[in-house]
Amino acid sequence: MQNVFIRAVLLYIFCLIVMRIMGKRQLGELQPFELVITILVAQLAAAPMGDSGLPLIYGIVPLFAILVIHQLISFFMQRSSRIRAFVCGKPSTLIEKGKVQEDEMHNQMLNMEDLLSQLRSQGFVRLQDIETAVLEPNGQLSVLATAENQPVRPLDLNIQVSPACMPVALVIDGRVYSDNLRGVGRDEQWLQKQLSSQKTRAENVLLALFYPATNELNIQQKERKKAAL
Repeated sequence: MQNVFIRAVLLYIFCLIVMRIMGKRQLGELQPFELVITILVAQLAAAPMGDSGLPLIYGIVPLFAILVIHQLISFFMQRSSRIRAFVCGKPSTLIEKGKVQEDEMHNQMLNMEDLLSQLRSQGFVRLQDIETAVLEPNGQLSVLATAENQPVRPLDLNIQVSPACMPVALVIDGRVYSDNLRGVGRDEQWLQKQLSSQKTRAENVLLALFYPATNELNIQQKERKKAAL
């Protein structure tokens, strides 16, 4: 039993390393060749993990080979658009100026029910409102609305707005992130002063977000406080 546990832990760590080296896209939107590799990784890891009589190296060596293959394919795809098109495929236009492209739908083996379902999920119920709909190589549908149906931007109305910025987490679940504080030019003394003005402490804060563009600090306190030990 202990041997099985150790083998499972080692294979898990090795698989995690392999997936991290392959890149973040393995965790989200997969290209066809990446989906195949992900399935192979799962199968190759499962065999030695479930069979204690199978040497562990029989799982690690194939996983390493898959990693090498993935890196080689990625290397050549970055340097050749033809190889990338062959491995991943090309985008396909399914709707052009509100008209469904029947030939392309047939080539992609898609039916109208699937297309309409994806359009509804993106908020489109009328084909007339769509300028272009493109099926990406990873299977996602990108939809561009016609000019009159696109949302109005502040630029279109000549309205001046504050610059967009990502909030910085200074406190998460009672833990102060000192690196983030220094990154926005603040220190813990400043943070404590801000928390005191809200009559709270860091350990009672669920989330504190700082917005650099407006110098605004948004604090949400915990509703459940930990019981004293």
